[in-house]
Amino acid sequence: MPELAPQSEADFMAKVIEFARLRHWVVYHTRRSTGSDKGWPDLALARGEEGKLWELKIKPKGTSKGEPTPEQQTFLDAWS
Repeated sequence: MPELAPQSEADFMAKVIEFARLRHWVVYHTRRSTGSDKGWPDLALARGEEGKLWELKIKPKGTSKGEPTPEQQTFLDAWS
């Protein structure tokens, strides 16, 4: 697989959302999380015909935000 050029989290998130919608997923994204608990995933994707719900934490490769925070890791560990 070819190496992708670094991109901002916002640009990468927009591509993930666009792809998910093209594949008929329902997408939820909290744009302003001020006052919310830390660590919750960036996106929730649902597709009822398959009974699937995915929670995604967006961390594009090649950025300073490439690793989850301790709060984010808590959620990731809970779902593993």
